[in-house]
Formats: sequence, structure tokens, C-alpha cells
Amino acid sequence: MGLITGVDLAVTYGVLVRGRHVAVSAVTLLPGATITAADLTEAVASMPVGLGPDIVHVVPQLTLSGTYRPTVSALRANGIPKAGRQAWYFNSGGNEYRRLTPAVRTELTGQHRRGNA
Repeated sequence: MGLITGVDLAVTYGVLVRGRHVAVSAVTLLPGATITAADLTEAVASMPVGLGPDIVHVVPQLTLSGTYRPTVSALRANGIPKAGRQAWYFNSGGNEYRRLTPAVRTELTGQHRRGNA
């Protein structure tokens, strides 16, 4: 992820969801930079499927340790990132990243909203 133009810092961490480990990468961007699903897909294109992160999301900042390494405890505690314009998931069927939508997030987490009765 750190090789994508515009990415400042990147960290990958595991989240346990429904008995399955999901690899999540959090990235910060350089001022004025943006990334797209196509950028992410290109970055992992030469990797075997399964080595890249399952989910990538942009965060405003990463907390750093005393040795200036990103810490992941707070990110991991938050679980799967919220759906949005700056969150993507890897669609293995299409071998590409796509935007993480509320429906896809619900499918991943198994948490269904209850309707108003």
C-alpha cells in the first residue's frame, strides 16, 4: 500500500469476524492526494490472490508508537471499517477492489439492521 502514489503511511492488521481473520489496511494520504479502487487493484495485481488486504480504508491519521511505528490496537478494536467513499474491499471473483458499501459490510460482518416495526 505504501507504494501507491499519494499514500503517506500504511498499516495492515487483522480483525476476527465470524471466526475468520480479515486483513485490513489503514492508510493516510499526503495533503491533497486521493486513491481509487483502480489504484489499489493495480498495487496488488502482481501478488497472488490472498496476500493483499481484504479491506483498505483511509484514516485521517495513524497513532504512532515511541519508535514511530503505526499502532493498530484502536483500529483493530473498531472492527471492520464503516462503509464509505474511502473504504474498499477485495472482490476475489473480479480480482479487483470495489467500494465498501453498507450491504457488503453487512454481508462481511453478519450484522443485519433491524427494521422499524
